[in-house]
Amino acid sequence: MWILIPTIDLSFLSIGRIPAQNISQMELIFERIKKYMEEPNLGWWRNNVLIMADDENKSDHLEGLSDGDGLNHTYLAQEAEDAINPAVFTEKVLGLEYDFDEYHNKPEAREAMIEKINAGVLVWYFIGHGNEDVLGDEEYFRGSLHMNLLKNEEKLPLFLAASCEVGMFDSPEIDCIAEKLLYNESGGSIASIASTRVCGGSPNTTLLKYFLVQILNNRNNVGKALVSAKLNSTATLTNSRKFNLMGDPLLSVIPPPPTEIVSDLPDSLRAKETITVHGDFENSSLSGTGEFRVFGSKYEVFYSHTLGTQTYSVYYKKNRRAFYNGRTEINEGEYTTSFIVPMDIDNGNMGKILCYLSQPDSKEDFTNYYYPLKLSDNAIDAVSSDSPSIQIWLDSKRFISGDYVSTTPQLIAAISDSNGINISGSAGHKILMILDNANEPVDVTDYFVYEIDSYTTGELRYRLDNISEGNHKLELMVFDNFNVPAIASTEFIAKKSGEVAIEKVLPFPNPMEKDGYFTFIITEDADVTISVYTISGKKIRTIKVPNCSAGYNQVYWDGKDGDGDTLANNTYFYKIKASQKAGNKFTEKIGKVIIFK
Repeated sequence: MWILIPTIDLSFLSIGRIPAQNISQMELIFERIKKYMEEPNLGWWRNNVLIMADDENKSDHLEGLSDGDGLNHTYLAQEAEDAINPAVFTEKVLGLEYDFDEYHNKPEAREAMIEKINAGVLVWYFIGHGNEDVLGDEEYFRGSLHMNLLKNEEKLPLFLAASCEVGMFDSPEIDCIAEKLLYNESGGSIASIASTRVCGGSPNTTLLKYFLVQILNNRNNVGKALVSAKLNSTATLTNSRKFNLMGDPLLSVIPPPPTEIVSDLPDSLRAKETITVHGDFENSSLSGTGEFRVFGSKYEVFYSHTLGTQTYSVYYKKNRRAFYNGRTEINEGEYTTSFIVPMDIDNGNMGKILCYLSQPDSKEDFTNYYYPLKLSDNAIDAVSSDSPSIQIWLDSKRFISGDYVSTTPQLIAAISDSNGINISGSAGHKILMILDNANEPVDVTDYFVYEIDSYTTGELRYRLDNISEGNHKLELMVFDNFNVPAIASTEFIAKKSGEVAIEKVLPFPNPMEKDGYFTFIITEDADVTISVYTISGKKIRTIKVPNCSAGYNQVYWDGKDGDGDTLANNTYFYKIKASQKAGNKFTEKIGKVIIFK
């Protein structure tokens, strides 16, 4: 008879659980893993990490700063961020920065977190209280209510929870958040790591901070990283054993491999200064268009909360917006690009430059970075000689003021200035969209992107959301990097999709000597067919124009029939037919055009 008595209680084998309860869930999870590994969705999001930290409140009372609770969540979030490779862009959503609603929840914190998840992050890390169905007493996320808010099917993150019971897969009463995220159809996570039982705050984050370093800095797969964290971190063994991986342990959730920018930059970048960066990915086989961004310096925030005679406090860092967002052409791994430091720049020594490059053929991506970047608001002696130039369209660059558009039109604006555009997001100098003279303009600063290797010209694209039918006026206010303002405006008519209409049909010129255009306005996107007939009704020419945009359109006609013969002097009929892109409705307009040479 043999008796096995374990002498060591450690993990040495990478294992993962696939929490499927039926074939359809299993197929969804496996298809996601296969696609993630074999057909990665390359993009800037793969270099982003999101950390969400609970606030200091629990069950209507203040916890304070202790080993496992309260403001320690914020402190531990900052500690995790500080451990991550600076080539990775890390964002934090901190519960303490948001207000309670009447139910003692913080829905605005939830909205901020979900917005960033849906935009795409490589890792989503929650630190705070929780259970199998809820992240935080303030309901930052409830698995039984909020799964449908996730719309990130093409950008699935690794989900980590330094929290109690979020990974309780063996509960007979409810499916836990960690497993639901794997098979939620609209979005979720590619894998989850969470605790199955009640656990301790500091040991949780000690384990998962070590894990983050293993995947983000040391580039290990999730299984190897978790085993390494359990074996080598200073977290207590009894606490670490409660954490399990749901997903494939061979999955690599790693950011693009980084190289440092060794460009000879000034000791401090000064306001109004034009800076040129020479970057090198140290790989001569790399070519393409890289995304290039320059971020203002992080800054330190002091937060305190007083209850009775006791004051609790914590320091943490906040990001500043990118003050340059553009693209650069990369040849044989090298690039040169320039930007202007805005007048609104704040002093600091924690700025950052990031350049991201993807290679679709090899399914690889790379980053080139500079950190820390020192910035100074001590401006050089320079003056602005112009104000921003702004051109506005809606839905299409064929738009002209007064056109019909949908009730969810896309704003398109071409903006240029010799001193660049201020996108630092500083108070009073944001890019603002004002609809119908509204008292609360919309900040659209983040939607501006410079043209390739330009620091003077770029484009802004922003989707308006469900505006009312009828006449509207839109204004756009822009500042250059020297804070010189400009305003442009346009008018439009919003119309819901229903029955497509054709208006203001005009052949031009009419009479035509040789060739010309059929011009018209359509009230929604449509496929258009133009037919030309003789005076006796015989069809002699058909011009098909798929995918016409709502608003103004013009279609060229060479003045010939379907056989390529030039038409004789006479009067001809034309019929313009517009068919809905979605649906089976159409409309027609008939008119006359004269050929006279």
